[in-house]
Amino acid sequence: MVAALYGVIVDAGVAALTGAGLTGGVALATQVVGGWMSARSIRREARSARLTEYLAGTLGAVLAIGQVARAPLEHKAQLERELVWSYVDRANNALTSIELHDAADLVAAVQAFDRAVVELIGLARDRVYDRQAWRDERHVVLDERLAEVKRVGRRHVRGRSSESTP
Repeated sequence: MVAALYGVIVDAGVAALTGAGLTGGVALATQVVGGWMSARSIRREARSARLTEYLAGTLGAVLAIGQVARAPLEHKAQLERELVWSYVDRANNALTSIELHDAADLVAAVQAFDRAVVELIGLARDRVYDRQAWRDERHVVLDERLAEVKRVGRRHVRGRSSESTP
């Protein structure tokens, strides 16, 4: 059968093949774009999970370190073992994952915050703090570094990083 399409004589078989080809091309493009968007979403979720796990571990450790800081000197070592180190292990596992998978600026921010947490542990061991003195000390040591981790982390999780991941 022969039909006229826009003044051009077209065989029905050719028209069917052309239509099927165009439909297949659109379907393939949709799959490629959908796959790319899905992979991007999975990468974003993985970045978010790594950073969330790290912050949960370190912030849990910071709360436990506060208990150590306010404890009598003779109880500090035992409290540190009982309260702090499980959080530190959790944070270190997440830190290793961030170091392996994330961009250099995020790694640098997380490592700086991690060093601050280690510094805080040392301070907590040195003397007995009252609640306000410990809050003041914690504020000086951690707040700016934590803010930087959150700032850089949000940019990476939202996919607005100027750096590529390794």
